[in-house]
Amino acid sequence: MSIAQVEVREALSADSPEIAALVVELSQSAEAHCLHSWAGETAVEVAQGLEEIREKDELSYMIALREGALIGGVGCEFDRDLGRGWLLGPHVSADWSEVASRCYRALRGVLPGVIKEFSVLLNQENERARDFYQAQGFKEKAERHHEYQMDLRRGDPSGSAPKLERLLASQRASFFEAFDLLFPSPYFTHERLLELQGDTHEIFVMGDGDHVEGFCVACLQQGISRGEIQFLGVREGGRRRGLGRQLLQSGISWLREVGAGEAGLGVTDRNKGARSLYTQVGFEMKHTAVSLKLTP
Repeated sequence: MSIAQVEVREALSADSPEIAALVVELSQSAEAHCLHSWAGETAVEVAQGLEEIREKDELSYMIALREGALIGGVGCEFDRDLGRGWLLGPHVSADWSEVASRCYRALRGVLPGVIKEFSVLLNQENERARDFYQAQGFKEKAERHHEYQMDLRRGDPSGSAPKLERLLASQRASFFEAFDLLFPSPYFTHERLLELQGDTHEIFVMGDGDHVEGFCVACLQQGISRGEIQFLGVREGGRRRGLGRQLLQSGISWLREVGAGEAGLGVTDRNKGARSLYTQVGFEMKHTAVSLKLTP
């Protein structure tokens, strides 16, 4: 059967379970693993995650069907305010090059026009997808990205976490200043962080009065028992005093309190101090990834 007989269309909510099952199946192999798509969740959890993004109108996903059976797809989670998109896949089980190309072209055709910058995070062994995105004009960053995980059900090897303060309204200006300094190209706007605080996210800070010296942003993924340390940072003048460890421990403690059984986080090659800290408090490295980006 020729590739011309393959139907490519935008995925519906009803397609999420089948997409999730394909994502999990393919992701068991490092050669097909896209880190934006899968971090160890079950197919049910992946489907829930897709639906949560879809409900916020921040997901487009194109699928390829042959005789009604799913054989591949490429998706994108996006943020209109930032003008950025994070690609999911390609997840393809047959006719890889042709299906990936058709789904990607169709995806770009349905995404909001304000999305100008695209990123993808791939397992470093996923050479076929790396070649595919490079052929689309994506540039690969030289540094590697490492994904760490911790089983929160094993107890706390780092000891009792300090009870740090949550971000107050009076500290927001200082927090944003530190956040922008340490994370110049984040995937959340200031406004989005504040919207999430107290719901799926919590922001812990250390400092003096309204001045924020360091912060930890922790996230509980809704519908599943998985959490994430999304941002951890300390101003340069406050480093090597144990602030990062205290902030990290507070984020971990909060995730345990809200029912997370597992926590994940990511860090790049150049941040050797943070990688050492994560290992010391009980995180284990699971994957090493390459990051590719397409800019206007």
